[in-house]
Amino acid sequence: MTLFAATLRLLGLSQQDAAHLLDARIDTIKSWASGRNGVPEGVWDELRTFYAGQLAAAARASKKANPLALPLPAKDHHSASTDMAVLARVAMETDIPLS
Repeated sequence: MTLFAATLRLLGLSQQDAAHLLDARIDTIKSWASGRNGVPEGVWDELRTFYAGQLAAAARASKKANPLALPLPAKDHHSASTDMAVLARVAMETDIPLS
């Protein structure tokens, strides 16, 4: 799994959702998700903005949102997937250039 694919999973976005959000062709999203092509830094910025909006909405909804809790799928028992989920979380919460 690529960092981009893990990030979409973390954000709860399908490839079709990502194409709509990022105003990109589905083929482009699939290319980024498979690792065939690099993801432009501007795309990471847009995903970070989307993620920040999700956190803010969760905080408003619950008043108890814990932004440090790492949401992992219940069926995810592979360390590589877990590592990628952690990297996706870091990618969303930092300004580290990813391109």
